[in-house]
Amino acid sequence: MLEKALGPDRSEWPVDVALAMPVEMIESWLLVLLNPQCPELPLFSEAGQALPKLYYGGNPPPQLKDLRDLEAKKLNLNLDELFYHAADKGNLGGLAERSPSFELFRRDLEIWRTFDLI
Repeated sequence: MLEKALGPDRSEWPVDVALAMPVEMIESWLLVLLNPQCPELPLFSEAGQALPKLYYGGNPPPQLKDLRDLEAKKLNLNLDELFYHAADKGNLGGLAERSPSFELFRRDLEIWRTFDLI
């Protein structure tokens, strides 16, 4: 996605910093952006994995990736399009109110913007 948006030559990108975070965190933010009233989010990545099966006694409900995929299918979007759709249409202020992890991330970004990183 980054290469598509910014080009294949990283030396020409207008950014000098990259962030890493768990995919599950981003997926949880995506689900809240798409549905701010969604119920409590699941604990695990995929229902088909061993740990959720053990935790739920063999029959886990859909987990983060499962819910993400259901949203993509419902909206007839591929995953890249789904993330862009959520970012474009979602309410980041509402996400920050609902998600302490996103609020912390947002505040950190605001602080980092004040530094001259070049």
